[in-house]
Amino acid sequence: MTMGQKKLRILLLSPPYPHLGGEEQFGLSGREEWFPLGVFALANAIRMEGAADIQIYYQPDYTPATLEKIIRDYSPDLIGITCFTNTRFSCFELTRLVKQISKDIKVLVGGVHATFLDQQIMENYPCVDMIIRGYAEGAFLDVIKAIINKDNFGRIAGLTWRDEDHKIQRNCNRSLENDLVHELTPDIKSLFIGGLPTWKSMDMILFSLPIETARGCVYTCFFCSRIGPDNRTVVERTPQQSLRYVYGLFEIFGRREVYFCDTNFTINRKRLFEFCELLRSQPIALEWT
Repeated sequence: MTMGQKKLRILLLSPPYPHLGGEEQFGLSGREEWFPLGVFALANAIRMEGAADIQIYYQPDYTPATLEKIIRDYSPDLIGITCFTNTRFSCFELTRLVKQISKDIKVLVGGVHATFLDQQIMENYPCVDMIIRGYAEGAFLDVIKAIINKDNFGRIAGLTWRDEDHKIQRNCNRSLENDLVHELTPDIKSLFIGGLPTWKSMDMILFSLPIETARGCVYTCFFCSRIGPDNRTVVERTPQQSLRYVYGLFEIFGRREVYFCDTNFTINRKRLFEFCELLRSQPIALEWT
């Protein structure tokens, strides 16, 4: 990025299911007040790189009128939307809303559902410009650089996209990268439009802070829906890095239970025991699952 060049403006959204509606309530909307781990990790990585101005919207009010106001007020160049199978309809409804507001806004979709069904989504939903398959931090940073430098998207591994003739292009898969090395950006609170998300659920997993200490797995179980590449790579935080990340999240969101949502939390026995001993040595006991 050259001196004086305007930074790209990015808005990240994690919609509810089954459709865009009014005030969400636990057990009724489908969101269930689950912390948006994907968009949080993505925004943090982009902020740490200083690659773009970025904002996250994750509030109970997901009415089209509210979303339209946010989009018009923030005027993003690119909107990233998380798509799970149970949120797919609200996700695609949201892509149409974005294009109604401005056809110039690029719409990028990611998440588990989009990873597995990228070709089908691109064929059936013309409002989707790009899909990132798998973990998004590295690919999203490459997309930002390509837009800024007006480069072709053809070299970005893990990306499915439309070319100038609106033909669907599917780049090669992306190798698993250790994006977990990113520390927490000091001003992460400022990235949330309308303030930090809250949790109302008393269910321990839904109420807790989800944290990844590792990604990937050495096994290839046929029933698994992991979103990484088809190899057996594992990338990890050290026990010390993981604990620093836990305490960093406590400073932002307050102390609460921790949910370790690794692909396979027990895959590295030595690291697991080191981490558990580290947790036991803390002056205040951590509740975790």
